[in-house]
Amino acid sequence: MTKAPDVKTTDYPSGALSRMDTSVAARLVMASADVAVVISRDGIVKDVMLAQEARLPSEFGAWLGKPWLETIAIDSRTKAQALLADAAAGLPGRLREVNHAAAHGGATVPIRYSAVKFDDDGRILVIGRDLRAIAALQQQLVQFQLSMEREYARLRAADTRYRVLFQLTAEPIMIVDSTSRRVSEVNPAAVALLGMPAHRITGRTLQGLFLDKGGDVLQELLATALTGSQTRSASLTLADAGLPVKAHASLFRQEGAAFFLIRLGEEGQRGRSRDQAADEALDGIIERLPDAFVVTDRDGAIRTANSAFLDMAGLVSLQAAVGKGLELWLGRTGVDFGVLKASVRDGGVLRSFNTVLRNAYGAVDTVDICAVSSGSGQDASFGFIIRPAARSGANPAGPSALPRTAEEFRQLVGRVPLKELVRETSDIIEKLCIEAALELTGDNRASAAEMLGLSRQGLYAKLHRFGIGDLTGSGTD
Repeated sequence: MTKAPDVKTTDYPSGALSRMDTSVAARLVMASADVAVVISRDGIVKDVMLAQEARLPSEFGAWLGKPWLETIAIDSRTKAQALLADAAAGLPGRLREVNHAAAHGGATVPIRYSAVKFDDDGRILVIGRDLRAIAALQQQLVQFQLSMEREYARLRAADTRYRVLFQLTAEPIMIVDSTSRRVSEVNPAAVALLGMPAHRITGRTLQGLFLDKGGDVLQELLATALTGSQTRSASLTLADAGLPVKAHASLFRQEGAAFFLIRLGEEGQRGRSRDQAADEALDGIIERLPDAFVVTDRDGAIRTANSAFLDMAGLVSLQAAVGKGLELWLGRTGVDFGVLKASVRDGGVLRSFNTVLRNAYGAVDTVDICAVSSGSGQDASFGFIIRPAARSGANPAGPSALPRTAEEFRQLVGRVPLKELVRETSDIIEKLCIEAALELTGDNRASAAEMLGLSRQGLYAKLHRFGIGDLTGSGTD
């Protein structure tokens, strides 16, 4: 067997290499480097050779006669000094990566250098490889890693949101593997409905949770969900609790696998959601409010009202008010309610609007109104809180309740039809004249009717209309 020749491991070249021509040595250096620099003992650049294919910046060719360390970026000068020191001491220097300062504030140029002292004058040959391509790849790798981390954080946030919603939703939900038909996950609402711990539910077949193994009804529900069709609810009975439930199924895919999302709901009142319970609680509070509360549509037709309004309006039931205009009971004339609607529609909120409320028996009370609008267009609604004026510190109905100033009438122009403004103005004048006649005659209605040119019955009708004086007939005739 032929013995392999020994391989030399000396740090010094053989005799054949020591007799190499200088031009050949230069070509050899440039073949193995992108840049070669000859540096004197005192650190001044004596020669620079650049490989054409390297396409290094033009400032590299302007190093001649300058200290080499001045071309190095500040953060890399310590490594460059160590490189030159090792070479000057004749030590086998290791590769060092340094950054060259860029001209005009550009990007630094990374170069991987090795150095060797090559004569007795102490001159050092520094040869380097351009690392910009590698640095660009590293930068892309860093950006890709950061992008992956951001995507991973986004997925974790999405998973957290899903977990929170899954755990807090009031609807009982189960996640079921579509292949094995076993329960993978279950939320607390479903645990409470099924009446068994979560660890007893997960891993169990879906059919095993229902009486008669779910039967054909459950199979049909799952088969419909597999086709992607809109599924209807299926009526099933829980095996442990014995409760009748409605089940809905839908299919979704995750990580290459398909799962059923099963939603359960109890039949009857026990299946109420938290939202339904909250709505009922709010309805109960509104019903028990001491002040009247009314909701109307955009045209003023009553949609609902509480008991306090029915009492104030003298109505027996809500059905007597629903669908009818609130202006039948509210406002001195048609103008009042028109102004009220316009104010709420324009401003969204109205506070302390003083007017009167007429009940079914003809009694008139001064009231104070707060109103708010909700929605827009055909779906707009108005909400009114109506309270007796005495409760809010207003004066009871009397001679000062009706009149308005000219400025107040001016504000109504353009918002209320002219004929309604004229009608209300005539009502105001008529009421003031009747009050003045009663005052002049000492509340003698016969004399007041004669003074006004009215019949006695006509005067009584107007007294009832405007709510003036004692309407029981105790006035002086």
